[in-house]
Amino acid sequence: MKEYYRNPELTAQTMRKGWLHTGDLGRMDEEGFVYIVDRKKDLVISGGENIYPVEIEAVLLKHPKVRDVAVIGSRTTGW
Repeated sequence: MKEYYRNPELTAQTMRKGWLHTGDLGRMDEEGFVYIVDRKKDLVISGGENIYPVEIEAVLLKHPKVRDVAVIGSRTTGW
């Protein structure tokens, strides 16, 4: 990613020393594989509503054709 479109403040907050800070938390195993294990912030506020991605994921995982899911909010659009 180069930058957020017309949003230099958000770009400066997110891009630090050439690294994109997404808020995802992960770990690396001894073989070098990276695993996303959680989020730094587990709340998305959209239109004044508190939305918890983990609740949406739980509902989606109940569908028999869904094996895994990750719901991630966007700071620029609310979703």
